[in-house]
Amino acid sequence: KAENKFPRGESGFKFNVILITLGCVKFMRSRINQIGKEMGSLKVTLKISLLGNHCTA
Repeated sequence: KAENKFPRGESGFKFNVILITLGCVKFMRSRINQIGKEMGSLKVTLKISLLGNHCTA
C-alpha cells in the first residue's frame, strides 16, 4: 500500500508546484507590466523635463 500511495502523492505535489509556479508567473507578469507602465511614464516625464530644461537653458 505504501508503494502505491507514494507516486500519487508525488504527482499531487508536482501538480501543486505547477499551480503555485503558474500563479507566481501570472503575478510577476502583471507586476512587471505595472512597473513597465510606471517606468514608461517616468521616462516620458524625464524626457519632457530634459527637453524643457534644454529649451530654457
